Formats: sequence, structure tokens, C-alpha cells
Amino acid sequence: MKLYSLSFVILLFSFLTACQGEDSLIADPDNTIASFLPPTDQTDAESELRRAFYADYGSFLLFSDTLAHRSLGFSPAGKEIFYTELIDISYTVGSDVPSNSNYTFTYLSNWNAKQLAVGMLKELILPHLGSQLRPFSILCVDSIHQMYYGEAASTKVASGERCVAIAMSCIEQMDSEAKNMYANGLMAEILAGALISKEQTEEFFEICRDKYDQLDFGYMWAEDAILYSYEIGFLSKKKDANGEDWGSFCPSREQDLVSYLKLLFDNTDEQLNERFASYPLVKQKCTILRRLVQSMGFVS
Repeated sequence: MKLYSLSFVILLFSFLTACQGEDSLIADPDNTIASFLPPTDQTDAESELRRAFYADYGSFLLFSDTLAHRSLGFSPAGKEIFYTELIDISYTVGSDVPSNSNYTFTYLSNWNAKQLAVGMLKELILPHLGSQLRPFSILCVDSIHQMYYGEAASTKVASGERCVAIAMSCIEQMDSEAKNMYANGLMAEILAGALISKEQTEEFFEICRDKYDQLDFGYMWAEDAILYSYEIGFLSKKKDANGEDWGSFCPSREQDLVSYLKLLFDNTDEQLNERFASYPLVKQKCTILRRLVQSMGFVS
């Protein structure tokens, strides 16, 4: 009887310990917020700007991909040990495997450049994005570089589930019209990142589902590659990292989505109907996409 009671106590203790272990795996939301906000003891202008931005828009504002860098003490050999946490643009929530993100960033060099970047976000981008479309965090940098088939290429936007990085290097020299055009391009890429994995977007992709990333010999025979693209439901061929045509391949899903979003932002319904009157697949995809972005909180 004593042996039975002892066994029961051991089993009960093991069960309670296991429950405590499982509970400890649940992330504390306050820790997440703390990682993306400045430490509470930092009261400089940049830190206050980042706190106010989060309070106003619900998105975290970053100017560096380093979320944390602090000393953990010293090794037995006397070498200081640091804990460093970097934002991983390509990270997928729920994954326990590093993404090996191949993005590198050049940071904005001064306070004026950071203020200009945030001003563009507040004036030309965020007012159009409802809460469902706003990124979890926004990393404003000078430039973004990505390794593309072994070669470095520049890009304006790098999107992930937890962060969207935006290159703002050129806006200081832009006039109002150029800023609006640049902001529309940024919005298209930000929205594409938000929409590409949504179930609702499949209606848009369904029209050209079997053609994405595929070699299409029709491009070789067509007198006008652009008009042929319209006929089969695209706006252009596949592009490489530098925006050049990639042989006779149809675009990727993401490139197709970005190109249609840019088209919607730059044209009214009347202009689109007139321009693509002879291309029903393009008109159909425009209608689907406009309805989708409006339903998810896009404000034109």
C-alpha cells in the first residue's frame, strides 16, 4: 500500500511539472512588445517617436534590424559575451527553423532622414491601410540589398509576417509628384506582402494559376509581348531582381499581384475600362483585386 501511494505521488508530481513546462512555452505578449519598442529608460527623440508611432498606428517603428544587444557578462577567459537579437524579415510565425534571410540593410544616417521617412509613412501610406493591412512592424532604412541567384540586387521593399522593410534613400530629393508615385509603388509591395498568403486572394490567382513562372512560347511568336501579356491575363513578363524581362517566362504570383496593385493605384475604373476594353482577363483581375483590397480596409 505504501508503494502504491508513493507511485501515485510521483506520477502526480510529474504531471504537475509537465503542465508547468507547457505553460512556460506560451509567449508573454509584453515581451514581444518590449522587443520592438525602445527600453523604457530611453527618452531621446527617436525613442519617443517610435513609442508615439506605435500608439497612433498599431505598428512598431524600427530604424535598425537589431532588436536587442546587451551584455550577458564575461567568459572565464575574461571576454565579454553579448546577447543580440536581429529581426528576420523572412521569418514565418510558428516556424522553429531559421529562414536564412538574405537581406542586408544600409541604415538612415541622420535624424532628418528618419523624420522624412516617417513623414511619408504618415502622410502617403498609412492613411490608406486599415488595421488588417498594416504591418506588424516597419523598418525604415536607406537601402535594401538581396542576394538573387548569387548576385546582389537592390529592392524597395522586403516583406515578411513580422516586419516590412522600406528603402527611403531617395525621398529627400523628390518633389510632391515623385513622392506620390514612389509611395504608390511602396503601398503595392506592402499590400502584396499582406495579401499573397490570404485565402481570399486565390480568386485573383485562379485566373492564371497554371501559367505562373512557366515558360510561354507565345512570347517568342508574339509581335508585341506587352499586348500578348494582356491577352493571357498578365501585365508583363517575369522580371529579374533589377526589373528586366526574364526570357519568355510568365511572372511569379507576387510579381503579378504587385503589378496589378500598382495599376489600380495609378488609374481610375474608367481609365482601366477604356485602356483594357479588349482584354477581359485583365479587367476581371482588376475587379477582383479592387473588391478584395477594399474589403480588407484599403482606403483610396
